[in-house]
Amino acid sequence: MDRSCRPSHQRNVAPTLPVRDRHTTCAGCFVLPVRLAFLLAGALMAGCSGSGPERYEVSGSVTFAGAKVAEGTIALVPIENTEGPKVGTNIQQGQYHIDRSGRPVAGRHRVEISSFRKTGEQVANMGGQMIDNKANELPPKYSGKTSELVVEIKTRGKNVFDFDLKVP
Repeated sequence: MDRSCRPSHQRNVAPTLPVRDRHTTCAGCFVLPVRLAFLLAGALMAGCSGSGPERYEVSGSVTFAGAKVAEGTIALVPIENTEGPKVGTNIQQGQYHIDRSGRPVAGRHRVEISSFRKTGEQVANMGGQMIDNKANELPPKYSGKTSELVVEIKTRGKNVFDFDLKVP
């Protein structure tokens, strides 16, 4: 019998194996190293979550044709040498706010804004329920990849960006 294996594990060892092979097949002796490997991997991954570039809070207001955007979205897309994720949030009654947990990084960003208005049509949602259809009322120069809006998130001071969008 393998002396390096604990006596309580011996009952789990296949009796037909030669003595020199029994320790590697012992369930108790195999499980502990595997558990330790998973714990170590988890600890390493947890340590990485706090790394990366510093994140900053961003807020402001959005108006279109002189009126507050009642309902919409705003996204900040890193451009040029800025490396980080695309971030965004909802616009409610002309206001938006992205806190640090929203993950905006310092640097230049293209701003993509959408403002939704009811079209007067009803459409079925995924559950089959009829809802008001909404469409983006903003011109392409403010929305999506064609947006001409650019901001620079700074490392010092407040990052407040107000957008007074005009009808073309």
